[in-house]
Amino acid sequence: METIEGLNKYIVRDKLILKIFTIGYEPMGESIIILIIVDGVVKFSAVIDCFKTTEINKTLDILQEYNVEKVNFICITHPDVDHCKGFEKILEKANNKTVILYPVYMINDLNYDKDAKIVIDKLSEFVMKRKNDPDKPILKSCVGSCLAPINFIFENEKNGYKYPLIINTYSPVSEIIERPNAYNYLIEEFKRTNSHNNFSIMLSLTLGDFKSLFCGDIQNDSIDIVKRDLNMNDMDFFINTIDFFKIPHHCSWGSKNMLNLLSNCFIANSVTTIYNRGKSKLPNKEMLKKYIKKSEKTYCTSNIENEKENIYKYGIVELTANIFERTIRIEDKKYDEVEVM
Repeated sequence: METIEGLNKYIVRDKLILKIFTIGYEPMGESIIILIIVDGVVKFSAVIDCFKTTEINKTLDILQEYNVEKVNFICITHPDVDHCKGFEKILEKANNKTVILYPVYMINDLNYDKDAKIVIDKLSEFVMKRKNDPDKPILKSCVGSCLAPINFIFENEKNGYKYPLIINTYSPVSEIIERPNAYNYLIEEFKRTNSHNNFSIMLSLTLGDFKSLFCGDIQNDSIDIVKRDLNMNDMDFFINTIDFFKIPHHCSWGSKNMLNLLSNCFIANSVTTIYNRGKSKLPNKEMLKKYIKKSEKTYCTSNIENEKENIYKYGIVELTANIFERTIRIEDKKYDEVEVM
């Protein structure tokens, strides 16, 4: 590995593998892990959102399985409990080279579920303790379109081809969360919907020509603004093929406008988790049909047609991409995950 002015450059002799684990729990909760493996060794790791039950934290289990002691990139898409419970344990895997991305306003004193409040307090404490620390992690509150400060590049030793890692965010959008009286608006929105989805970060990850999109719980009003304001560089991402797509907000009708944003691209693999709490029962089956039509393959972390078959109470959709060979596969079922027909 070469390190030049913050650039992490890895020479790859044989295989450059990208793995994406989408973990979904019942009746709610999700987490995503991204690993880049160079010749059998993890050289980059990322965690997007987290959840745990009293007995199970599959995020930590997978990181341990792959011997990941420190995580390079951490993103809390928004402070709803099904996306952040247990994140304080993930923060323990940060060091002074870790990029931690969180939505603007997140650490303010808004209304939170008690489990989410634990995470918010831990993050606030984490930020304040390291405020003047020269060795602190790279803390970045997120709003709008911006490149995450990730400087990794992988080079094929045999032909010299370079594969840069690029992470870009598209939301939350300032037009919603930085409008006049935004603070009061967000409080009222939480009272009305019991969610902080207008905070939600949507981000893309590109490695070479492999493209993936992670949507958190982005909602229609934010999606419409993202589509309107895409610049030329962003627009390039939303054409041709997206290899991995995490369906927003557990495939709800409130995020249906994502299909308009994706109208000029083909989706190879789309994945959703479930949310069955109170009056919400997601994924919405009519919405799911639209994604099945849009995608070559569509997966869910639970069996929504026969819930009695969900014996583990969680599922993990595991994607493996060989970047040099440009092959992608979904690993054989291990838990409750299913291909949606």
